[in-house]
Amino acid sequence: MADKGLAKEYADSLMAVAGREKMRRILREARFFSEVLEAVPDLQKLFSNPSVPAEAKERMIEVVAKNAGFDRDLEAFVKLVVSRRRISIWREMVSSISDLADESEGVARGKVLSAKPISAEQKRSLEAEVSAKLRRKVELEPVVEPDLIGGCEVRIGSRVYDGTLRRALEDMRNSLLKR
Repeated sequence: MADKGLAKEYADSLMAVAGREKMRRILREARFFSEVLEAVPDLQKLFSNPSVPAEAKERMIEVVAKNAGFDRDLEAFVKLVVSRRRISIWREMVSSISDLADESEGVARGKVLSAKPISAEQKRSLEAEVSAKLRRKVELEPVVEPDLIGGCEVRIGSRVYDGTLRRALEDMRNSLLKR
């Protein structure tokens, strides 16, 4: 949990330097850097190793940044993260950068849980309906939850829109008990 808070502080700092208009580009590049770290595990070990000189780490970052065409702000950010020995929370930082990019564009991301896979049309319809309620663009990730009997549940942050059969049955039960 402390890592998530620290990652958010780093992401906030990046946005303060880079500006809101560049966050989507920086996010794409940060995700690419995550893929590089996953594809070359020794690279993360090199960045984490205190016995490797800081100059060598900086040169390695410069090579990756140049070959990938990174924005200068992201390159400087990666250098800062590595110099402060925070590369271990890179994924959390990318997640926080994603949240900031979404926020700056007025996008809310969430999940739609259903017993069976939903169609693209159903997904679009749910996104439109929830977008109208929240008055912002909503993007939902479908998740199959076999424990649900029927219907669906939409989760966006701490908000839950429960349209499951289980919920309907609970509401009916409560209604009958009140009588």
